[in-house]
Amino acid sequence: MFGDEKNKIEELKKTLYSRQNFKADNPIHNLPRKTYEVKDVWTPPVESIKEYKRPWPIGKILVWFSIIFFLVAVGIAGFVYYNGYNTISADNVVINITGLTTIDAGRNATFAIAIDNKNQVDLQDAYLSIVYPDGARRDTSQTEPLVKDRISLGTVASGTHLDRTFSAVFFGLEGSQEKFEVVLEYHVLGSDNLFAKNKDYFFVLGAGPVSMTVTHVEQVNSGQDISFTVEITSNSTTVLGNVALNVSYPIGFGFKSATPTASINNSVWQLGDIAPGDSKIITIVGKLEGQENEQRAFKFNVGISNPADTQQIATVFYSGTEMVEIQKPFIGLDMAFDGSTVSTFPTYAGNVINVVLSYSNNTVVPLVDGVIKIKLDGAILDKSSVVSAQGSYQSTDNTITLDKRVVPELDVLNPGDQGIVQFNFKTLPFSKGALYAKSSQKISFITNVSATQVSSGGTMPVSSAITRNVVVNSNVSLEAKAFYNESTFKNTGPIPPKAEKTTTYTVSWVISNTFNNLSDVNVSAVLPSNVKFLNNISPQNEVLTYNEVSGEVDWSVGNIKTNTGYISAPRQVSFQVSVLPSLTQIGSVLTLIGDSTLKATDTFTGVNLAAVADSLSTDIVNDSGYKYGQGVVVK
Repeated sequence: MFGDEKNKIEELKKTLYSRQNFKADNPIHNLPRKTYEVKDVWTPPVESIKEYKRPWPIGKILVWFSIIFFLVAVGIAGFVYYNGYNTISADNVVINITGLTTIDAGRNATFAIAIDNKNQVDLQDAYLSIVYPDGARRDTSQTEPLVKDRISLGTVASGTHLDRTFSAVFFGLEGSQEKFEVVLEYHVLGSDNLFAKNKDYFFVLGAGPVSMTVTHVEQVNSGQDISFTVEITSNSTTVLGNVALNVSYPIGFGFKSATPTASINNSVWQLGDIAPGDSKIITIVGKLEGQENEQRAFKFNVGISNPADTQQIATVFYSGTEMVEIQKPFIGLDMAFDGSTVSTFPTYAGNVINVVLSYSNNTVVPLVDGVIKIKLDGAILDKSSVVSAQGSYQSTDNTITLDKRVVPELDVLNPGDQGIVQFNFKTLPFSKGALYAKSSQKISFITNVSATQVSSGGTMPVSSAITRNVVVNSNVSLEAKAFYNESTFKNTGPIPPKAEKTTTYTVSWVISNTFNNLSDVNVSAVLPSNVKFLNNISPQNEVLTYNEVSGEVDWSVGNIKTNTGYISAPRQVSFQVSVLPSLTQIGSVLTLIGDSTLKATDTFTGVNLAAVADSLSTDIVNDSGYKYGQGVVVK
């Protein structure tokens, strides 16, 4: 095999160099002769200059890409929006409410609600809620307030129109603006969010279900009675249930009576049910006091009683304010007790009190035939002690009557005329063991004066009235005693006391009280510098303290009840002291404790009371074992 390849190579060489061994597959080319023009001067070739273009930076490319993308997105969004292809919008949910804009309170009212879904998607799990104002009811027979309705609408398809109606009864003040709110809540496919569309409807309450008229005088003299007649009439076509009247009184008004009797606190009347066209009438009487030209406001509210708090009105049907002006009385009256003109005068049991009643003509015309009547009312009054300088006192009805027969000045009172009448009385003394109520410790003085006014227009009766009170303070007493033998504690030391020898004594404070409860009761006294407080106290639960700097012993008693020391045991405390006489005090009686002072407040009269017990010495006369002279210091 190798020899064959060698022969082929040799044969190829012969062919390559031989002239005879020509083969057609190796043609001979006759190439034409090409001449070249050679210039005498060499000119270098001229190369064309190519313009270099710098490529854009990547940041610039991104900016332009963003701008183009934004413009395209905005265009697409605008196209979708303006052509209604957006997914969901509350603006495409339209709620319309039709109904009356003025609704009589207590009358049934019907409203229509129209709902249009203009979205391109369905509203799923749709609910229609109606939120009512205060005072709404399902109908007039209902007493429970209507707060909210929730109506299921299911699926509201795209392009759907729905109509719903509802009815309610509204209560409130005539002329007040009210509103209810309609809320459509829904979901959309592919979202867990809850969407809502709200719509408010405003209306005005017309004539109320009840009307109320209040009749009274517009002006009244201070201290005179005033009467209010309240008439409540149903304007409703059905029975009104749980109707109540609430009256707010001004300062200076004293309630006296009412027909019918008030249900709560003389100011709330539970009127119950009122049939259509029926009326309820309430009469209120009281006394109004105040300064001349003052205006006082009485507020009347009628409506449905609040079941949770019967003193309040849950829904007000009618609210009115009635003004009353206080005038200067035609006949001026004033009363002074022992020179004091306070409306409530405090005194003590058994005291004699002088009373001066002054009167005057405050009009610009004469007053004739004046008559003054003074009514004295109180269990603590000593009827046998009433003495009138003018007029007569009738004990059967506790009345002093004064007219022109006993007071000639009352015959004619010209404008500006003044006068006085006087009388005195005494309160009964305290009776040990008697049971006293607060009402029995007060005496009321009800004074009425009447006369006839004479003017060019004719005659007219006029009158004035005032009421004053006398209250009796409690009689509180304080005893201070010193003992050596009769003692809670064991006393030691010589009796009589010896110079430079220590002797101990027991001091006791005892409190008794009569008519009224006492509060903030406190007893205090000061020990001399040579007397030492031993800090032995009985009973131990009493709050008794000693100040070493001032030497003051202080007993914080607290409260003391009526008849303490008379029906019940007296309140008392005992404590031990010691005294060390000096040689210079031989022949003297030593002071153990200074004057003891009690302070308290009478809870009925509000007066600050006080009582004092004399100082105590080594001359212990209260001790059963005491002998004359045993209080003198010996050598």
